[in-house]
Amino acid sequence: TAGTDAPRMTTPIPQFILNFPLDPVCTFANLVIGEGNRRAAEAVTALREAPATSPLHASTALLLTGEEGSGKTHLLQAAVSHCRTRSGESSAIYLNTVVLREQLHSSGEQDLTRFLDRYEPCQLVAVDDLEELESSPVLQEGILYLFNRMRDTGGRMLVAGQKSPQLLEGL
Repeated sequence: TAGTDAPRMTTPIPQFILNFPLDPVCTFANLVIGEGNRRAAEAVTALREAPATSPLHASTALLLTGEEGSGKTHLLQAAVSHCRTRSGESSAIYLNTVVLREQLHSSGEQDLTRFLDRYEPCQLVAVDDLEELESSPVLQEGILYLFNRMRDTGGRMLVAGQKSPQLLEGL
């Protein structure tokens, strides 16, 4: 019969955004503080310990910049781990933008919304490798959406990258 050997068209299965695992070594107890990361460590610690009534606690975002190897990822993951220990697994998430860029490219805003809905009571979102925004308008939109959502719900963001956002091209 005609047409029986034709390839079948299938709908691709969407790739869902997954929570990125934390490195168990990345805790505040294991953090090595030196001249290159002292101010960042102090700022994250102050944010972590700020009473709910302080202006620092009410801040939506804290941006950490520094060269590779300065401890940014360690600080982000330690803050997420600390928040989860205090308030439960869904209270904080760590997002690696290198992987997130690939997932947003194939899944879009709808899956980002579904992912974030799982973390509705989320108090802290840590976004790593901010420089990935330079080459991905989809990721830029996703991070902006995430920032607005955290601002609207009273959550906080820790964002880290090698460059300040004003130095990133293509934003």
